[in-house]
Amino acid sequence: MLIKERTGAFRLKILVMTLIGTLLLIGAIIVALQFDQIADLFSDRAKLVQSYDGARHGRFERHAIGFLMAMEHPLGIGPLEFGLMWGEDTHNIWLKALMDYGWLGFVSYVTLIAWTLVLGFRYLLRDRPWQPYLMIGYIVLIGHMIIGNVIDTDHWRHFYLLMGIVWGCYALEMRWQSRLRSGAELHQRPLPA
Repeated sequence: MLIKERTGAFRLKILVMTLIGTLLLIGAIIVALQFDQIADLFSDRAKLVQSYDGARHGRFERHAIGFLMAMEHPLGIGPLEFGLMWGEDTHNIWLKALMDYGWLGFVSYVTLIAWTLVLGFRYLLRDRPWQPYLMIGYIVLIGHMIIGNVIDTDHWRHFYLLMGIVWGCYALEMRWQSRLRSGAELHQRPLPA
Protein backbone atom coordinates (compact mmCIF):
# COMPACT_ATOMS: atom_id res chain seq x y z
CA MET A 1 0.00 0.00 0.00
CA LEU A 2 1.38 3.36 -1.00
CA ILE A 3 1.03 6.24 1.40
CA LYS A 4 -0.71 8.98 -0.52
CA GLU A 5 0.27 11.91 1.64
CA ARG A 6 3.50 12.08 3.58
CA THR A 7 2.58 14.10 6.65
CA GLY A 8 4.94 15.69 9.13
CA ALA A 9 4.11 13.05 11.74
CA PHE A 10 4.95 10.27 9.28
CA ARG A 11 8.29 11.89 8.43
CA LEU A 12 9.06 12.34 12.13
CA LYS A 13 8.39 8.63 12.76
CA ILE A 14 10.76 7.72 9.91
CA LEU A 15 13.44 10.04 11.32
CA VAL A 16 13.09 8.59 14.84
CA MET A 17 13.22 5.00 13.54
CA THR A 18 16.33 5.86 11.48
CA LEU A 19 18.07 7.40 14.49
CA ILE A 20 17.20 4.41 16.71
CA GLY A 21 18.48 1.98 14.04
CA THR A 22 21.70 3.97 13.66
CA LEU A 23 22.30 4.02 17.42
CA LEU A 24 21.68 0.26 17.64
CA LEU A 25 24.13 -0.37 14.81
CA ILE A 26 26.79 1.81 16.46
CA GLY A 27 26.22 0.03 19.76
CA ALA A 28 26.57 -3.39 18.09
CA ILE A 29 29.86 -2.32 16.48
CA ILE A 30 31.20 -1.05 19.80
CA VAL A 31 30.31 -4.34 21.49
CA ALA A 32 31.85 -6.37 18.62
CA LEU A 33 35.09 -4.38 18.83
CA GLN A 34 35.58 -5.61 22.40
CA PHE A 35 36.59 -9.02 21.00
CA ASP A 36 40.26 -9.20 19.96
CA GLN A 37 39.68 -11.12 16.71
CA ILE A 38 37.11 -8.64 15.48
CA ALA A 39 39.18 -5.63 16.60
CA ASP A 40 42.21 -7.04 14.72
CA LEU A 41 40.09 -7.64 11.63
CA PHE A 42 38.74 -4.07 11.72
CA SER A 43 42.26 -2.71 12.24
CA ASP A 44 43.64 -4.73 9.34
CA ARG A 45 40.78 -3.75 7.01
CA ALA A 46 41.14 -0.06 7.91
CA LYS A 47 44.53 0.14 6.18
CA LEU A 48 44.38 2.16 2.99
CA VAL A 49 46.42 -0.25 0.85
CA GLN A 50 46.29 -3.97 1.54
CA SER A 51 49.01 -6.42 0.48
CA TYR A 52 46.78 -7.78 -2.26
CA ASP A 53 46.38 -4.25 -3.63
CA GLY A 54 49.93 -2.90 -3.74
CA ALA A 55 52.03 -6.07 -4.02
CA ARG A 56 53.69 -7.25 -7.22
CA HIS A 57 50.83 -8.23 -9.53
CA GLY A 58 48.43 -6.84 -6.94
CA ARG A 59 45.12 -5.24 -7.82
CA PHE A 60 46.56 -1.85 -8.84
CA GLU A 61 49.26 -3.37 -11.03
CA ARG A 62 46.67 -5.67 -12.64
CA HIS A 63 44.62 -2.58 -13.50
CA ALA A 64 47.59 -1.09 -15.36
CA ILE A 65 48.35 -4.42 -17.06
CA GLY A 66 44.72 -4.78 -18.11
CA PHE A 67 44.60 -1.32 -19.62
CA LEU A 68 47.78 -1.97 -21.59
CA MET A 69 46.35 -5.30 -22.77
CA ALA A 70 43.18 -3.50 -23.89
CA MET A 71 45.33 -1.30 -26.12
CA GLU A 72 46.79 -4.41 -27.75
CA HIS A 73 43.45 -6.32 -27.95
CA PRO A 74 40.71 -3.80 -28.90
CA LEU A 75 38.15 -6.64 -29.25
CA GLY A 76 38.91 -7.87 -25.73
CA ILE A 77 40.38 -11.16 -24.62
CA GLY A 78 37.11 -12.89 -23.70
CA PRO A 79 35.25 -13.59 -20.46
CA LEU A 80 37.28 -14.98 -17.53
CA GLU A 81 40.55 -15.03 -19.52
CA PHE A 82 42.21 -12.27 -17.50
CA GLY A 83 41.86 -14.26 -14.27
CA LEU A 84 43.36 -17.34 -15.92
CA MET A 85 46.32 -15.32 -17.17
CA TRP A 86 47.12 -13.41 -13.98
CA GLY A 87 45.73 -15.62 -11.23
CA GLU A 88 43.03 -13.17 -10.16
CA ASP A 89 40.32 -11.20 -11.89
CA THR A 90 40.48 -7.47 -12.53
CA HIS A 91 38.31 -6.53 -9.52
CA ASN A 92 37.04 -3.49 -11.40
CA ILE A 93 33.86 -3.52 -13.49
CA TRP A 94 35.13 -0.90 -15.93
CA LEU A 95 38.32 -2.82 -16.66
CA LYS A 96 36.40 -6.10 -16.78
CA ALA A 97 34.07 -4.69 -19.43
CA LEU A 98 37.10 -3.48 -21.38
CA MET A 99 38.95 -6.81 -21.10
CA ASP A 100 36.02 -9.17 -21.63
CA TYR A 101 34.01 -7.32 -24.27
CA GLY A 102 36.52 -4.99 -25.92
CA TRP A 103 36.21 -1.29 -26.56
CA LEU A 104 32.78 -1.55 -28.18
CA GLY A 105 31.39 -3.46 -25.19
CA PHE A 106 33.04 -1.02 -22.80
CA VAL A 107 31.54 2.01 -24.55
CA SER A 108 28.14 0.29 -24.64
CA TYR A 109 28.31 -0.50 -20.93
CA VAL A 110 29.36 3.04 -19.99
CA THR A 111 26.57 4.43 -22.21
CA LEU A 112 23.98 2.20 -20.53
CA ILE A 113 25.14 3.25 -17.07
CA ALA A 114 25.29 6.97 -17.93
CA TRP A 115 21.90 6.90 -19.66
CA THR A 116 20.32 5.11 -16.69
CA LEU A 117 21.79 7.61 -14.23
CA VAL A 118 20.69 10.64 -16.23
CA LEU A 119 17.12 9.39 -16.76
CA GLY A 120 16.78 8.32 -13.14
CA PHE A 121 18.07 11.63 -11.83
CA ARG A 122 15.84 13.59 -14.19
CA TYR A 123 12.66 12.08 -12.68
CA LEU A 124 13.91 11.33 -9.18
CA LEU A 125 12.25 14.21 -7.34
CA ARG A 126 8.90 14.27 -9.13
CA ASP A 127 6.02 13.52 -6.80
CA ARG A 128 4.57 10.37 -8.32
CA PRO A 129 3.12 7.17 -6.82
CA TRP A 130 6.27 5.26 -7.87
CA GLN A 131 8.75 7.85 -6.54
CA PRO A 132 9.75 5.77 -3.46
CA TYR A 133 10.65 2.81 -5.71
CA LEU A 134 12.65 5.02 -8.05
CA MET A 135 14.50 6.65 -5.15
CA ILE A 136 15.41 3.34 -3.52
CA GLY A 137 16.39 1.71 -6.79
CA TYR A 138 18.45 4.72 -7.89
CA ILE A 139 20.34 5.11 -4.61
CA VAL A 140 21.15 1.40 -4.38
CA LEU A 141 22.23 1.43 -8.05
CA ILE A 142 24.67 4.27 -7.35
CA GLY A 143 26.09 2.32 -4.41
CA HIS A 144 26.58 -0.71 -6.66
CA MET A 145 28.34 1.40 -9.27
CA ILE A 146 30.69 2.79 -6.64
CA ILE A 147 31.51 -0.69 -5.36
CA GLY A 148 32.09 -1.69 -9.01
CA ASN A 149 35.39 0.16 -8.81
CA VAL A 150 36.79 -2.52 -6.50
CA ILE A 151 34.88 -5.65 -7.56
CA ASP A 152 33.24 -7.01 -10.70
CA THR A 153 29.50 -6.42 -10.58
CA ASP A 154 29.09 -7.91 -14.05
CA HIS A 155 27.62 -11.18 -12.76
CA TRP A 156 25.39 -9.62 -10.10
CA ARG A 157 21.90 -10.20 -11.47
CA HIS A 158 20.30 -7.84 -9.00
CA PHE A 159 22.44 -5.00 -10.42
CA TYR A 160 20.55 -5.31 -13.70
CA LEU A 161 17.28 -5.63 -11.81
CA LEU A 162 18.04 -2.26 -10.20
CA MET A 163 18.63 -0.74 -13.63
CA GLY A 164 15.33 -2.29 -14.71
CA ILE A 165 13.56 -0.59 -11.81
CA VAL A 166 14.93 2.80 -12.89
CA TRP A 167 13.93 2.16 -16.51
CA GLY A 168 10.51 0.89 -15.42
CA CYS A 169 9.90 4.07 -13.46
CA TYR A 170 10.97 6.04 -16.52
CA ALA A 171 8.38 4.12 -18.59
CA LEU A 172 5.72 4.89 -15.98
CA GLU A 173 6.66 8.58 -16.17
CA MET A 174 6.35 8.57 -19.98
CA ARG A 175 2.91 6.93 -19.76
CA TRP A 176 1.87 9.43 -17.07
CA GLN A 177 2.97 12.37 -19.23
CA SER A 178 1.28 11.02 -22.37
CA ARG A 179 -1.99 10.61 -20.46
CA LEU A 180 -1.69 14.16 -19.16
CA ARG A 181 -1.10 15.46 -22.70
CA SER A 182 -3.99 13.48 -24.16
CA GLY A 183 -6.27 14.68 -21.36
CA ALA A 184 -5.23 18.28 -22.02
CA GLU A 185 -5.84 17.82 -25.76
CA LEU A 186 -9.38 16.52 -25.11
CA HIS A 187 -10.21 19.64 -23.11
CA GLN A 188 -8.80 22.00 -25.77
CA ARG A 189 -10.71 20.55 -28.75
CA PRO A 190 -13.72 22.54 -29.89
CA LEU A 191 -17.08 20.87 -29.38
CA PRO A 192 -18.79 19.57 -32.54
CA ALA A 193 -21.65 21.73 -33.83
